[in-house]
Amino acid sequence: MKLISVLSLIIPLTLSACTSAASDSITLITVTDHTGAETTLDKIPERIVSGYYITTSTLIALGLSDNIIGVGKGIMDEKLCTLAAPHILDLPNTGSLKEVDFEQIMALEPDLVILSVKLKDSAQTLNGLGIKTICVDNETPELLNEMIEIIGIATNTQDIAHDLIQHSNTALENLATTLDGVTKPTVYLAGNSDLLSTAGPLMYQHSLIENAGAINVASGITDNYWANISYEQLLSYDPEYIMITPNATYDIEDVLNNEHIQSLQCIQEQKVIKMPFTIEAWDSPVPSAYLGSLWLSSMLHSDIYSYEEFTLEVNEFYQTYYGFDTTV
Repeated sequence: MKLISVLSLIIPLTLSACTSAASDSITLITVTDHTGAETTLDKIPERIVSGYYITTSTLIALGLSDNIIGVGKGIMDEKLCTLAAPHILDLPNTGSLKEVDFEQIMALEPDLVILSVKLKDSAQTLNGLGIKTICVDNETPELLNEMIEIIGIATNTQDIAHDLIQHSNTALENLATTLDGVTKPTVYLAGNSDLLSTAGPLMYQHSLIENAGAINVASGITDNYWANISYEQLLSYDPEYIMITPNATYDIEDVLNNEHIQSLQCIQEQKVIKMPFTIEAWDSPVPSAYLGSLWLSSMLHSDIYSYEEFTLEVNEFYQTYYGFDTTV
C-alpha cells in the first residue's frame, strides 16, 4: 500500500492507493466524511449520484458533470445546470434533502452517492446495501471548504478542488484588504419564506454579511437554522439595511410597504436590497457563495468596491469553473 497524500482538516481525511507494475492509477480511495464515517472505494467513481443542489454545483465545478447519473431535484440548481450542464435536468430524481429514493438509487448502480449530513441514516442504509455513500456538511465557510476537499478526494480531483477553494479564499482576502477600516453598516437578512425569518451566527449567511464589511444585527440568535423573530424585535434591531435573500417569495416593494415597519429609517430611506438570482443563490453555501459577499459589498461600499468589479469577478469565476460567460 503506497500512501499518496494525507490531508489534515478539522475532520481528518485520507487518500491511499495501491499501484501495480502495469499501472500507476489509483485503485483504492479511503475518505472520512463529515459524519466521521470512513468509506473505501475500490476505484475512482465514474457513476455518481448527487444528493442535492450544493453537491451538484460542486461536482460540475470539479469537471464531473458527465459522471453524474442521478440528482436530488430542486429549483436551486436549475439555472446553473441550464447554463453549464443541461443534461443534468433530465437525470433521474433520487430524492431530496429530506429523503432519498432508495429504489431509484439502487437501479442506477452508482459507484458513489453524496448526501447531506442531514441524511446520515439513509447513508448508513445505502452503505449497508453495498452502495458507497458519503455525507457532507457546508453550513460554515470552513465546512464548505472541507466539503469541496472531501468530494475532491473521493473523486480524485484534489487539484481542482484545491484551486477552487484557493480562488474564493483569495477573492475574500482581497476584499477584506479593500474594506479595511471602513465603517460597517448594520444589516438584517430577511429569509426566503418571510420577512421575519433570519439567520444567526451559526448559519452560513452570517459570514456572508461579515465578509462584505457589515454587521449582522441578528448575531445574538442561537438557532442553527432559520429563526423566526417578531416585528418588535426587527424594530429593536433598527438595521441600516434590509437584505432579502434571492429565493424570497416576496420583493423589495413588499418590504417597503409593510405597515409594521414604517418607522424604520432604512424603510424611510428605501435601503432595502435583494440579492439577484441569475445563476445561483449566492446566499447558499455553494462553491460560488463568496460572490454573495462581493455583491453585498458592492451595494454597501460602492465607493471602494464597484458593481463593475463584482460583475467581472462573476464572469471570471463561471468561465473558469463552469465553462460559460455570464452577465449579472
